[in-house]
Amino acid sequence: IRTYITRDSDGAFHLLKTADTPRAKPHIANLSKTAEKLQELYAGSRFLINSCKNSAEGAELAFLQGHTMEEELDHYLEQGEHQKASEKIMEVLEEIRLNKRCRDFQITEEFKRVFGEPDLPEGLNALEVSDIDLIMPNILVGADQSWNVIDYEWSFHFPVPVNFILYRSIRYYADTTAVRRALNPAGLYDRAGITERELTA
Repeated sequence: IRTYITRDSDGAFHLLKTADTPRAKPHIANLSKTAEKLQELYAGSRFLINSCKNSAEGAELAFLQGHTMEEELDHYLEQGEHQKASEKIMEVLEEIRLNKRCRDFQITEEFKRVFGEPDLPEGLNALEVSDIDLIMPNILVGADQSWNVIDYEWSFHFPVPVNFILYRSIRYYADTTAVRRALNPAGLYDRAGITERELTA
């Protein structure tokens, strides 16, 4: 997949994602459908899903301004405000976890083909479409403090436990550098309700 920044004759910027190989074409064609479903699932939450429409060239997405949640958290850490960073992470995770459209997770054949058959506990929740890349760099904070979800290409149109999304959000921020590990990733997993069994599944 290739990503371009394009500009209209009126000066407006857009993001254009195109298929670099024939095998990538279905993935690109499916992005607008993914956007539509995620917009439905996250309606009423703090998350706004970046708009997407198909064109002859590929998938066109809105060019948004702002800073990433990752940058905001890094700023807190640079200022020595570790508690603020931890609470902001938990605020994001709670918004994901408490989605009103969550249902009991049921393993499907599509899930098995991608993830195998991990030893998961009972009682997990999931959405019918799962953006597993809902991580801090992919949340763009607007000037109005809106949370805009970008780069949702890694979404599956079958249920994946919400706790896996939470795990990735913590793992790919708080467990990547020595400075960020000061936030205690193990403690964040525990606060997010992610069990040791899930971590080793």
